[in-house]
Amino acid sequence: MYHFIKLTLCSFFFLATLHLAGQSAAAVNKIGDETRRGTTLASLKKAAVNSAIQSDHFSALKYWELAVQADSSIESLSGYADAAFKIQNYEKTDAAFQQIFSKKPTSLSTAQVLNWAEVKYRRRDFAGAEGLYNSVLDKIGATTDEIDAAQGGLENIRWAKDVIQNLDENLKIERLGEAVNSSESEFAPFLVGDTLYFTSFNFELENDNHTPNRKQGKIRTSVTDAAGNQEITTANFNDAKKITAHTAFNRTGNLMFFTVCDYVKSAEIQCGIYMKMRDSSGESAGNWGGAVRLPDAINAPGYTTTEPNVGWDAAGKQEILFFSSDRLGSKGNRDLWYSLILGESGFSDPVNLTLLNTPGDEVSPFYHQKNGALFFSSDGYQSLGGKDIFVSRGWGLKWAAPVHLGFPTNSDHDDAYYFLSNDEKTAYFSSNRAEANDKNEEYCCPDIFKIDLRKPEIIAITFNEETGDTLSETRLVLTETSGSNEEFKFKVAGTVADLPAMLDKKYVLVSSKEGFRSDTISFDTPAEIWPSPLVKKLFLRPDRINLVANIFDKRDSKPLPGATCRFLDLGKVLPGGTLATGRGSSPLLEKTDLDPSGNIYRYGLEFDHRYRVVVMKDGYTVDSVEVTTEGMSTTTTISKKLYLTKGLNLVARAFEANTKLALNGTQIRFFEIPTGRFEKGENLTGNQYNYGLDFEKHYRVVIVKMGYLPDSVDFTTNNGDLANVSFQTLTKDLYLKPLDLAAYLPVILYFDNDEPDKRTTRITTSQTYDETYEKYIPRESAFLSNFLSDMHGTANSSSSQLKIEAFFEQNVKAGYEKLLRFSTVLKAHLDAGGSVKIQITGFASPRANDDYNRNLTSRRIWSVKNHFEKFQNGVLLKYLTDKKLSIEEVPQGEAAARGKNISDVISDEKGSVYSVEASLERRVEIHGVDLKDSKLFKKVREE
Repeated sequence: MYHFIKLTLCSFFFLATLHLAGQSAAAVNKIGDETRRGTTLASLKKAAVNSAIQSDHFSALKYWELAVQADSSIESLSGYADAAFKIQNYEKTDAAFQQIFSKKPTSLSTAQVLNWAEVKYRRRDFAGAEGLYNSVLDKIGATTDEIDAAQGGLENIRWAKDVIQNLDENLKIERLGEAVNSSESEFAPFLVGDTLYFTSFNFELENDNHTPNRKQGKIRTSVTDAAGNQEITTANFNDAKKITAHTAFNRTGNLMFFTVCDYVKSAEIQCGIYMKMRDSSGESAGNWGGAVRLPDAINAPGYTTTEPNVGWDAAGKQEILFFSSDRLGSKGNRDLWYSLILGESGFSDPVNLTLLNTPGDEVSPFYHQKNGALFFSSDGYQSLGGKDIFVSRGWGLKWAAPVHLGFPTNSDHDDAYYFLSNDEKTAYFSSNRAEANDKNEEYCCPDIFKIDLRKPEIIAITFNEETGDTLSETRLVLTETSGSNEEFKFKVAGTVADLPAMLDKKYVLVSSKEGFRSDTISFDTPAEIWPSPLVKKLFLRPDRINLVANIFDKRDSKPLPGATCRFLDLGKVLPGGTLATGRGSSPLLEKTDLDPSGNIYRYGLEFDHRYRVVVMKDGYTVDSVEVTTEGMSTTTTISKKLYLTKGLNLVARAFEANTKLALNGTQIRFFEIPTGRFEKGENLTGNQYNYGLDFEKHYRVVIVKMGYLPDSVDFTTNNGDLANVSFQTLTKDLYLKPLDLAAYLPVILYFDNDEPDKRTTRITTSQTYDETYEKYIPRESAFLSNFLSDMHGTANSSSSQLKIEAFFEQNVKAGYEKLLRFSTVLKAHLDAGGSVKIQITGFASPRANDDYNRNLTSRRIWSVKNHFEKFQNGVLLKYLTDKKLSIEEVPQGEAAARGKNISDVISDEKGSVYSVEASLERRVEIHGVDLKDSKLFKKVREE
C-alpha cells in the first residue's frame, strides 16, 4: 500500500494533505483566478506537477481536473487519478482509471493497475480488485515485485472478506457531534474523568506568511454535565505560534505530556514532546507548572517525536513513556519507541519496539493499564485500507503478535488514536472514513468517533419447578429466529449462563437436563443496549422413577404388614460402569422405614443409580432385591415384590482367606437340594448375603470372585440339628483364597532346635514339615518353663511369657496355615496346566558350627519338599516327577542370620535354644515363585 512523504501535517493523523484541507478554498480561488486569466493547458499541467512536487496533492487534483475538462487525454486523466489517489478520494480515482481503461486498456502501467486494484479493494469491490490483481499475474514480463504485490493483494482480499464477515454486530460506533468535530481535523482523544481532551485543527496559524494561511492545531476539552449540556474549552497551554496536539497523562495525574510542532517547510513539520508537572504543595498545589521540552535523548534533533502515552508496569512499579518517531534506528518511516520515566533522573534511552514495528508506519500508541494492552495504528500489517488499529499484550521487549481490531472499528480509510476507558465500556478513536464531516469531500480530515463497548447482557437461570432450587449442569440451546437461524449449544457448569445474544433479534431458548423435562421460552432483544442484565428463567419438571416395594408372606402370598424396610442408594453409575459410592464404599443414602399396618413402601429414585431394598420382620426370614436405573431417561414406576417366610434366615459372609478381612464384590450361588431351587446374587459394596431357609432341607452355598479360588459350604436344616423355633439365623462364613501365588509370600516356617533329625549331619530327611510342626507345637510349655525359670517375680517375666506365646501363635501356627493355603492354590494352578518353580531358603541359629548348620538347613528344606510330595495324599507328586513343579533350594546355615545378640554358646540353652530371638532364626522361607502357562484365571472366568 502507498506510504506518504515524510512528516507533512499528516504526521498528526496520517494523511499527506491534512494541512492543505484548510487551504482548499484559497487554493481553488487561486486556480480559478489563473484560469480566468487565460491559463493554457500546458500551464495547468505544469502547475499540477509543481503542486505534486510540493506535496500539495489537493491543488494538483484541482489543476488536473481543469486540464481534464479542457483535454480528457490519457496524460491528464493519469495525473488526475494519481492526485485523487494520494488524497484518498477513491471514488474519483476509480472513475479516472475507468476512463483511461475505456480509452486504451494497454496504456495503464502495472503500477497504475496495482493502484486501481487498491482503490477497488478499499471501496469493497473485491471482485474488481481480484480481476485487476490477476491481470498483473497474467501479464508477460511482470517483475517479481509486481507479482508479489498482486499476490499480496489477493491475500488481503481473502483476509478482508473474513474480517468483514465476522464483524461484531453489537458494536455501536457513533461520530461525536458538531461541538467536537468540525469540518477540519479532530483527533487524539484522551478521557480523564468526565473531561475529553482532543486535538482540533480548526484554527488559523497567526501571522503566517504562507499563502494561503496554514492551519494550526490546538488541544481542546469537552465536558458534558448531567443535563447533557456540553462545554467546549480551548486549553490554556496551547502554543500561540505553533501546533499543539496529543495530550496524555500518567497514572497518578501529576504529569501531562503533549506534542508541540512547527512548520519547517511550507508543507513539512517537525514535532517534539513536552511535559508539564502538577504542583503538589504550597499555595500553587494543583496547578500545572510550565511546559518543559523533553531532553534530546527523547526528542532526537532533526527528527519528529510525537504522540506520547504513559504506561505503568505494576510488577516493576515503573512508568514508561511510549511515543512514535522517525528517528534513526526506525524500521520504517515512523516506529513505536519507549523510554523509562526515571523521576528526577529524567528518562532512559529510548528503545525500539522491534517486535511490533514494520517497514511501514506505526503510530498513536496507547497503553491500557488494566488489561496490559498496547493499542496502535499501522499500515505495515494487513489492513482494510490505510492504517488500521491493532492491539498487542506484553511489556518491555516481550509482546504478543498484534491482533487486528476488526470491522467496523477499522474501515477502508485511516483509523488511529484508539483510547479505551478504564472500565473498558467506552472507546474513542479518530478516522477519516466516509462518515467523517469533510466539507471538501477529499477524505483529508479525520473526526473523533466513540464506540459503545457494552455488550447486551442476558443471563439464563434454570430452576427445578417442584422445589424452586436453581439447577446446575444444564444444557442450553439458543437459536436466533429472525434471520440467520444461527444456533448456539453449550453446557452450563454453574446455575447462571451468559447468553451470546445480539441487539434487535428474536430468539428461542431451550434448557434441558438429564432426569428433567425440558423448558422452552421465546424472547426479543431490544434495539439498544439496556442498562441492567435481562434475566430469562426456565423451569424444568423432574422426571420421576418411582419404586414401589410390596411385602408378602411367602407361604400364602398374602400382604404382610409390619415389616421393616431398609432402603439403600448403593451409588451412581459413571461412564464405563464404575460405581461412585460414599466414603469407604458406603451407600450414598441409607434409611429405614416401618409401617405397622401396611405392606407397601414407596421411594423416589435417581437416574443411573443402583439401589437395594432389604425387608425383615421378627420371626421371619429376610428378603432383599437390587434395583438399577441405568439407561433410563423418562418417568416410570418400578414395582418389586418381596417375600418373607417364617422359619430360618441364612447369613452368608465372604472373607479373604489370608487376611480374614471382609471381601466385597463377590457373587453367590445358592442351591436348595434336591428341590432345585437356585438363586444367584452379587454384592459389589458388601460381603454379606441373606436367604430364607426351610426346615428339613439340604443347602449348598458357593461364593466366587475373579482372582480367587471359590469356597463353598454344605449344610442341612434338620430339626435334630436346629432348635425348633419359628425364627433363627444361621451364619456361614466362607474364605476365598487368592489365585495369585505371590499373594501368599513369603511363607515362613519355623523349626524346633536341631530339627528335623537331631544330632546328624545328613542333608536329607524322611520327615515332612507337617510332622516337625506337630512335634514342635506341644513344646511351647517347655520353652516357657526353660526361658522363664530364673525370672519368677521379676518385671520381665510377664512380657517374656507373652512374647513366647505370641511367637508360637503368630509365627509357628500362622506360618503352617499359610503353607496349607499356598499348597491349595499351587495345586489349582498345576491342575490348570501351569508349571511352577518355587524358591526356598533355609536358616539356622548360630548355636552349632557353620558346616553343621548348612546341613541342618538343607534337611529343613527337604522336609518342606516332603510336604509337597505328600500333600493331600500325594496329589502333587506327579507334578514333581514330570518337572511341572520344581524346587530351587538355597541352604544358608547361619550366614544370613538376621537376629542380633543371639547366644552361640551350647551350654547357654536359654539364649541359644529357648529365646524368641534364636527361635526366629530356625526357619525356612518360601520367598519366590515363577508361574507359567496356568489357565486357572481363564477357567475361573468361564465358570
